[in-house]
Amino acid sequence: MRLASRATWIRDCRCSAIRSSSSNVDATAKGDEKLKLVYEGAMTKSVTYLKRVSAATFFATICATPLTVFVQNQSPLVVAMLFSSAILTSGLSTLAVNWACNPYVCRLYKHAASSIDSSPIVTAVTLTFFGREVATTLPASSLTGAARAFATWKLKPLALDDEAPSPEQIQAGKTVLAGSSSPMYNRKYFYVHQDNENSSNEFREIVGLVNGGGKRATSAQSWDDVVKNLKKT
Repeated sequence: MRLASRATWIRDCRCSAIRSSSSNVDATAKGDEKLKLVYEGAMTKSVTYLKRVSAATFFATICATPLTVFVQNQSPLVVAMLFSSAILTSGLSTLAVNWACNPYVCRLYKHAASSIDSSPIVTAVTLTFFGREVATTLPASSLTGAARAFATWKLKPLALDDEAPSPEQIQAGKTVLAGSSSPMYNRKYFYVHQDNENSSNEFREIVGLVNGGGKRATSAQSWDDVVKNLKKT
């Protein structure tokens, strides 16, 4: 029964991604499950503008290049070479920008309904090719460190002891984006500023959980605390 339910979650909603218009809404889902904003990317606006400018430049190149080469009255072969070179150069640069910026996490929310003993359920907001926001809801224990450039976390193969997000939690993840939405993306990589000094305790807990391989970090006692406890006994 457990494996069947997990298989259904893997197929339908392991990474429930929702495209919608950009919004900083910290809303409440059905059942009054609140999502707490625990992290905001310091470069969100810059990354958004970069993706939009890069996409706009690419489409401008597609429209302007034919006019430029045909005005010069060159041979068809030269026109084809110039057009292909311009499109290839602009397209590769746009794809490189999109590849580097796709994992960037603009905001990270923690679901308040996550139990103490289970892995916290989080919703990460990233950007699409055109700079629109995508929300992905998943358990923090399904993330691990990434070796890829421009990414700090990646999805790992789902372990049997991982807790899948409930339909209510997935629905709650949709509320961080305003307007109508439909499932789209399956994010596999995420980038967060882990060394942010102003980060919340909840975010540090999530970072420790991911870096610890899905296990909660245990707080170590100092020698002074150990001595005090020994004296009490």
